[in-house]
Amino acid sequence: MVGVEMGISRATAPTWVNRYRRHGEAGLADRTSRPARCPHQTPTEIVKTIARLRREQQWSVRLICIDLADRGIRISQATVGRWCLHGRAATPSRGTVGGTYL
Repeated sequence: MVGVEMGISRATAPTWVNRYRRHGEAGLADRTSRPARCPHQTPTEIVKTIARLRREQQWSVRLICIDLADRGIRISQATVGRWCLHGRAATPSRGTVGGTYL
């Protein structure tokens, strides 16, 4: 009933009450839903290497995976492809030199 009056779900009301009891008004502050850590995240140095190889060598995702495997780094083509798109490290399209149109 209280949840309806406040415009929140039945499950949220007891959560907020318990937070208030434990932490006072500070417990009601907005919280991020972002996880504190991600144990399976690709290490930053590998991401930088992927971006550098894509940018400087203009290698395909497959060639980047092969090069990383030669260095003892096992990573899937899908992961390399996501990081290439995420970091906007795609190779320049045909008809461009250094990212600028001819």
